[in-house]
Amino acid sequence: MSSSGPFCTAVEAKRLVENLLSDLRTLSTEARKKHSQVKEAAESGLVKIKNISTASNEQNLLTNIRCASAELLQPLILGCSTRNARLVQVSLQAIQKMVQHRVIESASAHIIVNELWHLMEAECEELRVLQTLTPLVSTELLVTGQWLAKCLVMCFRLNFAKDPIVINTASATVRQMVNCVYERVIQEDGLKGYDMSTIHQTVRIHAKAPPPALRPCALDGYMLFH
Repeated sequence: MSSSGPFCTAVEAKRLVENLLSDLRTLSTEARKKHSQVKEAAESGLVKIKNISTASNEQNLLTNIRCASAELLQPLILGCSTRNARLVQVSLQAIQKMVQHRVIESASAHIIVNELWHLMEAECEELRVLQTLTPLVSTELLVTGQWLAKCLVMCFRLNFAKDPIVINTASATVRQMVNCVYERVIQEDGLKGYDMSTIHQTVRIHAKAPPPALRPCALDGYMLFH
């Protein structure tokens, strides 16, 4: 059983590389006629992934992809920015895979959140936006604070979309996000060991300010309903 972990990681890394190569090839092909900038970025991403794959072994492949995540995201963000349905679909599909394989860094996650916001405002691929938000929030601590709040606002706004499927999905996504936030609090061990009387006094005096002793996940949980 002890060897299954590294084996699974190696298989997952190989699968991620294959999927990203496939998505970037598709992006390059679909963007060929009208979106040359996306095409060039996708081809650059293909070269980057191939170089990383060649220079890496099974143990450090995912780590090396994570280190290059900002560069690898560039063609995907550009694809989303076109608002072309097909390019957005392919780009979000690749982003979801990167998030699920935990190869996105926090700074890059913020870029993704902003692009999802723009897609929401443009009413472009709303269902896929929601499908991307779910793993983005539930994977590690990629989005916290204002970025987590922005993800929740997107879900609330998509509750007023025109498509009933989008509305139902948005409602379900909000519930998932709230559950995720409080699961984080439990894992972080919340306020254990802190002076509760001091926190209560702070809340009374500064009604809108969070207690200063809260840890990051507990702070997110507190701010959800304050």
